Amino acid sequence: RISELFDIIIDFPESKASLEELKLCMERNDLRKTIAYSLRNTFETRLLHPGANTNDILDQYISAIHSLRIIDPSGIILDVACYPIRKYLSSREDTIRCIISNLTSDTDGELAQQLARGNNSLTDSFNESDTDSDEDWSPDPVDAIARKGMTSGYHKKKDVLSMLVTIYGSKQLFSSEYRNLLAHRLLTLFDFNTDKEIRYLELLKLKFGETNLSDCEVMLKDVKDSCRISDHIQSTMNKIVQEEKDDSLMLNTLIISENFWPKFKEEKLKLPPKIEKTMTAFAKHFEKLKAMRGLHWKYHLGLVNIQIEIANHQKQFSVTPLQASIIYLFQEKVQWTIEEISEELQVSSTILRRKISYWINQGLLKETPVDSYNLVEDRITPEDAITEDDETTTVTSAADQHEEEQELYWSYIVGMLTNFPAMELDRICSSLKLFIPSAGELSSRDLKMFLDKKVQEQKLTHNNGEYALVK
Repeated sequence: RISELFDIIIDFPESKASLEELKLCMERNDLRKTIAYSLRNTFETRLLHPGANTNDILDQYISAIHSLRIIDPSGIILDVACYPIRKYLSSREDTIRCIISNLTSDTDGELAQQLARGNNSLTDSFNESDTDSDEDWSPDPVDAIARKGMTSGYHKKKDVLSMLVTIYGSKQLFSSEYRNLLAHRLLTLFDFNTDKEIRYLELLKLKFGETNLSDCEVMLKDVKDSCRISDHIQSTMNKIVQEEKDDSLMLNTLIISENFWPKFKEEKLKLPPKIEKTMTAFAKHFEKLKAMRGLHWKYHLGLVNIQIEIANHQKQFSVTPLQASIIYLFQEKVQWTIEEISEELQVSSTILRRKISYWINQGLLKETPVDSYNLVEDRITPEDAITEDDETTTVTSAADQHEEEQELYWSYIVGMLTNFPAMELDRICSSLKLFIPSAGELSSRDLKMFLDKKVQEQKLTHNNGEYALVK
């Protein structure tokens, strides 16, 4: 059974009977060490490799948590066998994004169900002491000795979500990643309907706390206010269009409070004149409605709902502004080179090739010859509605934001240690919080890890509890 344990975990919960058999064997024979290291080696060879999908690794990890708790309620096997999984997941850039996506998905997955139950905040899990007070407490086995590289008391974390969060040891990083995911979702809303997102936010606040998600509340409020403002301005513009018999586009605008939203990736894009005209008119009405305030457009963000008619066939597409601008150009002429499109839209050829490939896959454009594109006028793909499946994110990831913050901290630390030859950890921490607003939630523990890393890089020295620049 030990050699089959990996496959048994994959089949959980259908394999629960086999796990109960192993539990009976464990009660008669102490095979804890054999099982733990055998399974650990199997995980490293069969699961933890670049070809494995992050979601598959997470599913296997969650199954392993449930399965190994049946075999060994003390959690010793779980702690030893799954240590490589936790370490490997922490090294993957998309792990946090996958966890947050699973938490807020419409499926009946393990994490989504756990979030829906809404019990046990993560604060309790992080502050949990090594001594349990539960009625079902039992002492650790005699072979539960300290292990190199293992987190003390890790197996006492009973909540699956808590165990996933403790891979990183920071709720703030998870909250930042959810803010990025929420921003991406809100940017693709046509109807400003945020009921589902509000529900997810309320459930996440029970887990992560209101303080960590306060920015998300402002983001959702921005959507609500934008709906009201956009409807008012659009109705005014429609009246003008009817009076002047001018052709205009339907424009729903999301007006954001920049300080509360994640940083957006800056991309240059020149929109077609007709679209620019509509946006300019909208901005003027906004300035009349909101005195002393103006709009700074992010042309590359959002979603465009377009209808294309070719050979008496009409199809709906939901695409990015750049992709809409590309296909819009083919109304003027049926053939464009990559250089002409690049000059017209002021976008690099590299980005254009990636975006044009979407229309080629939909059968609307054809490349003949190289870097020259023709409109296919005799067919449209049979799908009724095509929505772009673009994995390119429009916001800076939480990890990238965290790295930018650390670089900012480092510049201030260098300045402080230039003026003061040596400073203690607490003094550096309080000084950073005084001068940098974003350092308000910086803990002494996180700062110490950052400073110790600089010591390893031989940029700082640490003597008698004080840090100094390497001379």
